[in-house]
Amino acid sequence: NRQIYVHAPKGLTDNRPLLISCHGMDQDINYQRGMAQWEQVADTANFLVVYPGGGTGFSTWDISGDKDANFISAIIDEMAKNYNIDKSRVYMSGFSMGGMLTYHLMNKLPNKIAAFAPVSGHLMGTPSYTANRPLPLIHVHGTSDSVVNYEQSENYVKDCAKHNKCNSNPVVTKYSNGNPSCTKEVWTDGECETEVVRISFNGRDHEHNNSGALHTSREIWNFVKNYSLECGKVGSSGVNFSSPSASGKYSDGDILPITVKVGGKVLAMKGTAAQEELDEAKNAIVKLGLQLERIAHFPIED
Repeated sequence: NRQIYVHAPKGLTDNRPLLISCHGMDQDINYQRGMAQWEQVADTANFLVVYPGGGTGFSTWDISGDKDANFISAIIDEMAKNYNIDKSRVYMSGFSMGGMLTYHLMNKLPNKIAAFAPVSGHLMGTPSYTANRPLPLIHVHGTSDSVVNYEQSENYVKDCAKHNKCNSNPVVTKYSNGNPSCTKEVWTDGECETEVVRISFNGRDHEHNNSGALHTSREIWNFVKNYSLECGKVGSSGVNFSSPSASGKYSDGDILPITVKVGGKVLAMKGTAAQEELDEAKNAIVKLGLQLERIAHFPIED
């Protein structure tokens, strides 16, 4: 007999995202609710939240097999039936062992969960990402965690950034206006506009931190809401221009680097179907290239 707690904001509309938040070892649903406080964020942003309860002894999770992967998958299907959620925008988060489960599901349910947000938790072995798509990840951790080693989280975020083909060097921002202060590292420009983020709360132990320089749950939502199971960020125009000059302006004759997103589901496909999708993408890029060539001789002012 498994339990879940569902928070549906008043006036929840159809086709809204689902966020699943899992507690740590020897904890429960009420503890996770009190610590993560997802209701405050969901009521403003209009999305569904589910807090599942662990089912193996001492309220733990199956982080090596399929038992809880099947449980989470069943929750997604049930919420789709009862609340008509957007099944392309399901997000997974969890604290401590719930964070370990989050990493486990990156390989088990990559085609049902769009983005992942572990807090103070990662698996104990060597990182391995087997999904046939990029995996948006935001990892939050205290630098003085006495339960789950903070330093090892670096391997997990860096390997995920490599899997997503992000830039190897993160953009680093320090936030000192609050106690605790924190550092945010962002690995950018991955496939399908995917990013990987690590937020490190300076001097904090094993805890979900919603005070200080950044609010963990809001930061997680502001990250995951950008992603769906489709390629590219939600609402992206599909063609992004980046400036080659330090001033941020183009000059006549500059070579413009262009990132092109071709819409469509990110699916694990092999054989003929995959080749057809690839051919369609190539044709779209060729057509865009021809269109750009026709206007390339005009001076660029902005």
